[in-house]
Amino acid sequence: MFDSKIFEVGIGLIFTYGLLGILVSLLLEWHNQKVRERGETLKKAIYHMLDDSLNLNYGYLFYRHPIIDKLKKDKNSLPQYISGDTFSQTVIDIFAGSAIDTRFILNEDAGEYVAQENGREIPFNERFVIGVQRMKHSPLKILLQNFISKSVKGDQTSPDLDQLNIEFKRWFDEQMGRVSGWFKIEQQKKAIFFGFFVAIMFNVDSIHLMNSLIYNDSLRNAINYQAQVTVDALSEQKTDSLSTQNIISALHESIENTNDTLKIKQLTALFNATQNLLQTKDSLNTRNEEISKMKESLAFNTKLPIGWNKRDAPISWFYKAPKQKQKI
Repeated sequence: MFDSKIFEVGIGLIFTYGLLGILVSLLLEWHNQKVRERGETLKKAIYHMLDDSLNLNYGYLFYRHPIIDKLKKDKNSLPQYISGDTFSQTVIDIFAGSAIDTRFILNEDAGEYVAQENGREIPFNERFVIGVQRMKHSPLKILLQNFISKSVKGDQTSPDLDQLNIEFKRWFDEQMGRVSGWFKIEQQKKAIFFGFFVAIMFNVDSIHLMNSLIYNDSLRNAINYQAQVTVDALSEQKTDSLSTQNIISALHESIENTNDTLKIKQLTALFNATQNLLQTKDSLNTRNEEISKMKESLAFNTKLPIGWNKRDAPISWFYKAPKQKQKI
């Protein structure tokens, strides 16, 4: 049928591009954290949901609310995730709070102004209805009135808070489903960009890589051995999560049990590359260091046929070999 060498070359190509794919994922994740992509996308979606040009800026009030403010890592960050329950409780509280009239009265004895609230004694669900009724007529007000109508049970005149929470959660989940689709499309576009960037940075030539795997038996065997070790380590996992420590331990053990000097060199380099690729850190500076080390290990230590060479075009166009002194 097919010679086994063809399958070994295919495994080598898949494994090599798998490592490069992990690098692309690291770069994409680094970019998302740098520009706060997830938080900004979520904020735009919620602002769009609560957009009402005829009334207050409810999106701004939402992110100023204490419930949401406590989800921020610091004052300059944004929440990366908001649950349906959190969204529902926050929005209901915003509209219920608009039914409270607050006035500041001067306390002559204390010499300071004291806040006096009118409407706090009204039940919470009724305050929500009052807050919606005070809005000017708008699409958002119509939507909230529909939620109120669906939340009224039996002979009650006020909405049931549990049912009202369910309506808001359903609305939020439906919108987040659409936003997730938009976010994935944008991430795919960026992944393609970073893929081209990595391909150019490493000068990845599939034809040259394939030829090297075909004619370099030591390199092909080392990569196939590394791929087998990685698969064995992953197959032992009881969950779908990737266990970096187990993979690194398996690679280290395979290096110790190998007597072939060349294979040890190749496995050690691939061990370093895999370790740098799989150990993602929360610190962006650490991520940059890992990517730099990964590049050195993968492109130079393993002698894989990727990377730029000053003897080849287009680097050779700008490189001039030093002139040798003529012997007299």
